[in-house]
Amino acid sequence: MQHALGHVPDDAVPTIAHALNLSRAEVHGVVSFYHDFRHAAPGNVVIKVCRAESCQTMGGETVIALSPALVIGNEIHGRATPDRVDELLRAARSGA
Repeated sequence: MQHALGHVPDDAVPTIAHALNLSRAEVHGVVSFYHDFRHAAPGNVVIKVCRAESCQTMGGETVIALSPALVIGNEIHGRATPDRVDELLRAARSGA
């Protein structure tokens, strides 16, 4: 569902539960527990930032969202710096 729509709408939970022979509560529990599931459509570009301890120990406090590694769209960017993050965001906004 998320792959097709970009998110799992609340009104799809009963359909998913029926297809998987699970209760609506079980499906809702999974969808609401895991942070990779979205309840609303994402923006044009999705940014994911590594917040693991290893990223934080590499100087993550200097980069917004506490990490030197991030994903923009489907592309991973490592060892990010504040200047590089700004550059990547400008490129994403312009569609480059």
